[in-house]
Amino acid sequence: MCDRLAAAESGRWTSPPAIIGVGAHDFLYQDSVNYAAKLREVSVPLIYREYPNLNHGFFSYTAISPASAAAADQLCDDLRGLLR
Repeated sequence: MCDRLAAAESGRWTSPPAIIGVGAHDFLYQDSVNYAAKLREVSVPLIYREYPNLNHGFFSYTAISPASAAAADQLCDDLRGLLR
């Protein structure tokens, strides 16, 4: 039996933490909200960030949008924190 499967079945398996950053104007906004809820249901450690004025792909706009740059910085800080 696969070690991961055995661990999952015994309750010893844990998921790595997740980070979700979503803009309220993202066309995948509701999917992100639903996914975050499912992760919480199964006790996956989660950092969820919602940005009320941003859209899908806001990481691409960091050079022209201070709000996008701030959101990207925050999410990168979150990731750095998890990797320490």
